[in-house]
Amino acid sequence: MKKLIVVSVVLTAVGMLFLGVNSVIVSARSAICESNFKRVIVGLWSYENSYKCFPPAKQDKHSWRIRSFLECTAMQDGFRYRFAEPWNSSFNMKLFPGVPSVYSCSQNNELSGTNTNVFMLVGEHAFGSENGYRQKKDIVDGLDTTLGIVESLMPSHWLEPRDLDVSNMSFKINDVVYPSISSHSRVGPVVCFVDGAIFRISPETPESIVKSLVLMDDGEKLDRQKLIKDRILFSLNGELSLPISSQDIREEPSVR
Repeated sequence: MKKLIVVSVVLTAVGMLFLGVNSVIVSARSAICESNFKRVIVGLWSYENSYKCFPPAKQDKHSWRIRSFLECTAMQDGFRYRFAEPWNSSFNMKLFPGVPSVYSCSQNNELSGTNTNVFMLVGEHAFGSENGYRQKKDIVDGLDTTLGIVESLMPSHWLEPRDLDVSNMSFKINDVVYPSISSHSRVGPVVCFVDGAIFRISPETPESIVKSLVLMDDGEKLDRQKLIKDRILFSLNGELSLPISSQDIREEPSVR
């Protein structure tokens, strides 16, 4: 009987230890995920600072990701990416045998070596324009209430000019049938507002709210603080996510 009690106590202690370690791992992954998304949005804003517009989603059939990556790393000369060739040319594929960490949310362990889960919202009334340039003044509903970059489980090579098209995506979080803002995280997918503030969005968020956050000019100016209070938006690491500041942005232009 005493042995059973001892075994029970040991198993309970091991279980509590496992839960504690797992909680620490999840917290660390969330912090890394937030850092990666922050680097992505810094790249977009560095581009905007240089050219007074955000990069098009797929100019000349090349993804905004490579332009943002070159902006936020300032290593374009070393990588020598060839915009004159297709995104999936043998030369460009050899340059990047794997996805850069900035385009991989570490809580998603099902990504292949080259796939991303970081996507731009694209469309006539969305942050991203497929071939044209979007300026700050175009975001009529406000930078703090319009989503620009989001997490999605839609499989795609990180260099492929493929994103979430708002004309055919689902506004249901974690939709299993249509492309959507989605994640394996129980808290919800990561979403990044145009002003640079980063959150997770609840899987229970009404589709009407998701649609209003996705569209940049529908006249619905939602109160972000209220969304936080209503537990629709959650900070990734328990702290308030702050918008991009001028100190975050690189001053020197790199590649257009």
